[in-house]
Amino acid sequence: MAFYALMAMAQNGLLATMLSQVSGIVRWIYAERIEQRVLGSWHEHTLICDAVAAGDADLARQLAIDHVNSARGAFFDIDA
Repeated sequence: MAFYALMAMAQNGLLATMLSQVSGIVRWIYAERIEQRVLGSWHEHTLICDAVAAGDADLARQLAIDHVNSARGAFFDIDA
C-alpha cells in the first residue's frame, strides 16, 4: 500500500480521495491473488512511477488504468 500512499501524496487531491476510499478493497484483492500478482504488480508500479517522474501524465494515466485492469483480471481469473 505504500505505493498508493506515495502516489496520493503527489499533490493530487482527487487521487488521494479515491485511494483512501478503495484502499480496503485493494488490500482484499491483493491478499486473494498475491502469489499471481506480486511480480507483475511491482513491475506495473515501477512503470507508473517512471512515467510520473518523467512528467508524462498521459502515460502514467494509461499505465494506471492498465494496472487496475490487470489486477481486476487476475482477481476474477480473466484476461484483462
